[in-house]
Amino acid sequence: MSKGLWKSILNRYNVDTVPTVLLPFFYFFSYGCAVVCFVYAILVHYTSKIVFEGEKHLASRPNYILCHWHTYIILYFVVFIRHHSHAWMQHPLWFMKVSHLFLRFIGVEKIILGSTWKGTLVQMQL
Repeated sequence: MSKGLWKSILNRYNVDTVPTVLLPFFYFFSYGCAVVCFVYAILVHYTSKIVFEGEKHLASRPNYILCHWHTYIILYFVVFIRHHSHAWMQHPLWFMKVSHLFLRFIGVEKIILGSTWKGTLVQMQL
């Protein structure tokens, strides 16, 4: 399969535009993978020793903007297993539904769908 065809398949649908005929497979795949990720994160979280360094610097500032890249995403979720009062920006592509569900499982309240500045601004105002 060529790169162009593979890329067109991945970018064809958003989470809200998946065809009805594909929805059963889409939901089975999304929920199945999200549950596996959640169980893995819980198991590693409760079987690991987690030590925070520099926590005293954070105590005086209660609000944060946390940014991380794909390389350390699993480690982030293993350490910070519960999220309250969080808003996350996520790509709206169909294969990202696994991430959206996983974020819901760990308690993220608001998921903003958008990967362009204009689309993100529209979603943030909803």
